Amino acid sequence: MTADYTEGSLREEDLRQFRCTEQYWKTGMPWHPFVYTDGVRHVVHRGQALWMLTVIGSWQTDPKVKKNKRLQDMQFWTFEKDKHGSGAVMRCERDENDVVVEQTIGYTDFPLSQMRFYLAHMWCHWEARSKKNGDEDLGFLRPSTGVLLLPSEY
Repeated sequence: MTADYTEGSLREEDLRQFRCTEQYWKTGMPWHPFVYTDGVRHVVHRGQALWMLTVIGSWQTDPKVKKNKRLQDMQFWTFEKDKHGSGAVMRCERDENDVVVEQTIGYTDFPLSQMRFYLAHMWCHWEARSKKNGDEDLGFLRPSTGVLLLPSEY
């Protein structure tokens, strides 16, 4: 798989090459409680869309997301531009048309009209942080992060 990670010119047809990942990436920002795949990295760099990861990450502590058992295994995130093309909405679904949260984006220059992400295994993140032995957090004993990926990488 050869992917160009320079900024700009993201095209939908470029995303078809991503079927798995060779490496997992992390932003290093504490509100991104997940790693992401090569395909997501391509979208972030070519589409200049690190902000999308921030939107997804920021919702992970909201009780509507964090306490929903179904969302701990799999979340379906969709970015969709409005009809005028300057604003957009990001929504998290449990299943198709089962919207849990939605965030309006006032302005975006993201090149695609729609983008979809899957966020899997967030239960690892929250379960590891809730296991305690006295005051000692045992989260370091196993992976404690979700995985953000493109649908084609699932």
